[in-house]
Amino acid sequence: MPIHPYPPSKETLDTDFENQFDVAHEERIPVELRVTGYIPAYAAGTLYPTGPGGREVMTEKGTIWSTGHWFDGFTQTHHFQILQPDPADPSATTRVFYNSRRGTDGLVEKIRHTGKRPGFFSFGQKRDRCESYLWKIMTMFLGKIMTMFLGKLTDTVPPDLQNVGVTLSVNPPGFPPRRQISENGKQGHTAGIWPLWNQTDSAMLKEIHPETLEPVGLAHQHRLHPDPQGAFSAAPAKSDPHGRPLQL
Repeated sequence: MPIHPYPPSKETLDTDFENQFDVAHEERIPVELRVTGYIPAYAAGTLYPTGPGGREVMTEKGTIWSTGHWFDGFTQTHHFQILQPDPADPSATTRVFYNSRRGTDGLVEKIRHTGKRPGFFSFGQKRDRCESYLWKIMTMFLGKIMTMFLGKLTDTVPPDLQNVGVTLSVNPPGFPPRRQISENGKQGHTAGIWPLWNQTDSAMLKEIHPETLEPVGLAHQHRLHPDPQGAFSAAPAKSDPHGRPLQL
């Protein structure tokens, strides 16, 4: 095992930091994690982190396609189930199960085949405003891209072709709630969390399965209400269980 010098060099820190944004591993089948320390019973529940995963794709031509910014990486959602200990067993402890899934398999495969990512808005990372923020404004009028973001193709485009993953909303207003039933006829650990929607800074939302994290479908805000117009939106929008806005 290599021994890193201490204090680590700037090159080492940059490499370690960059690798955290290039995660390629998935854990699609839930596994039980080893718990170190103590998790109080009141912390039991479900936790869903989401964000960029891997950002590089090896194409069929042998070249490597890479995003221009870490935040543009392929969305990967993580699912932690924290279960209370059995009150009838004095020796029982809190248990934690984990699974994860990347929701852009179709997009990755398309990039692997073509070497391109069509309709791609990159996160603003360049100093020249004309090549970052203003670049988005200048390109949003392209017909094919605009049609995609206006939601006219959300019924025909597979959800794994769209990279949507900044924040998650549980049972957001405007979507009918669904009662999740597992294979044995009982509600699973994620009861009450369906539908689960992933959001980004565009007006498109992606629904994912609360247990398997598999992409389910796409929606556009103007189909929920006629007032929201345009191709962009706020990813951190949140509401309370009664549908009242908390943050816009």
